[in-house]
Amino acid sequence: MSSIIEEKLAQAVSILEALQVDAWLSFARETEEGGDPILPLILGQTLTWQSALVVTRSGERVAIVGKFEDESVRASGVWAKVVPYVQSIREPTRRDSTAHGSEDRRN
Repeated sequence: MSSIIEEKLAQAVSILEALQVDAWLSFARETEEGGDPILPLILGQTLTWQSALVVTRSGERVAIVGKFEDESVRASGVWAKVVPYVQSIREPTRRDSTAHGSEDRRN
């Protein structure tokens, strides 16, 4: 696990606390070719499937990633909760956001 990744994720929590923002979500997909420039600083690897990386103000770290990327994300030791999915990122993302007190405002 890279110390820069730990440092940047801790910095994100500090910023969330200072701004009184509940969470920061980075959504990515197919990052091998021109992915989100933040990924090397918060994950340290590429992603192929649609993925959501969530850091909360309380410091919780949740990675919702495709089934075949979950083990490498888990092995990084940085993301405490890794939620794999197979068909669609929609349900695990909605389920996890509800668990953190977020509401789906479309309903």
